[in-house]
Amino acid sequence: MVEIRTNTEVTEISALEDRGAYLTKAVDLSAGGNVEIFAEVTVNASWYNIGKFNKMLSISAFTRKRCNRIKAVITVQLPEALVHMPSMFFCMGPFGMFSNKGNRVGMLTYAPETNMAVSTSEELEPEFEHIFFNLSEDEKCAKGKKILAGVSKYIPKLKQAKVTNVKLGIIQTFMDEDTIDFGFKVGNLDLLHDPHVGGIYKRNYSGVEEPRPGYIINACMKLLYCFDNAEIVKDLILSKSAEGSGTESN
Repeated sequence: MVEIRTNTEVTEISALEDRGAYLTKAVDLSAGGNVEIFAEVTVNASWYNIGKFNKMLSISAFTRKRCNRIKAVITVQLPEALVHMPSMFFCMGPFGMFSNKGNRVGMLTYAPETNMAVSTSEELEPEFEHIFFNLSEDEKCAKGKKILAGVSKYIPKLKQAKVTNVKLGIIQTFMDEDTIDFGFKVGNLDLLHDPHVGGIYKRNYSGVEEPRPGYIINACMKLLYCFDNAEIVKDLILSKSAEGSGTESN
């Protein structure tokens, strides 16, 4: 049986050693009330508070430290002149990206404005949490206009485009792939693009870890890896199942 719960916030994960299982406690944010889930295998596919849950399971020392970076990407309505403009990436000067999605829809990033905050803490700082969850529509709109203005330096006709949406997301790297610990920073993050300082462009690893039997961390480092990550996680789950039944899994 597969059960999907939405609007449910996990508050606690504990190991039931005598039962070889995990107990996940959560709060149903829409209907109210507490939820308890028992499972032999738990896959943590979240990006934040991974360190918090690791501490609950006493496994922090056995996992690789992660760096979280908030990025903003905007959606725009393209002017008629750019309907057939091919997607492109600009790497001479501040990094910029234009993706033509068709139907006069484009998506843009501009590194000086797209990178909004970075944190290497195991738990979210209040300021980091505010930026990701609580920015006002006016603040998002202002950020969108700055990103559009930045990419317009490379594609002047984009000045005629209209920002229709601003979305924030998280990029993760393992700290041991970087050369310094950035700590917590908001605002100008140009230092991230210095190849002698940061390793944010590497991310040639899955991010899948199994620090203890039956507890799998799957924080996908790049969306491109999602299918490969799913295969890795599936194999780990089948391996666990085979151990329990005494048979080999295919």
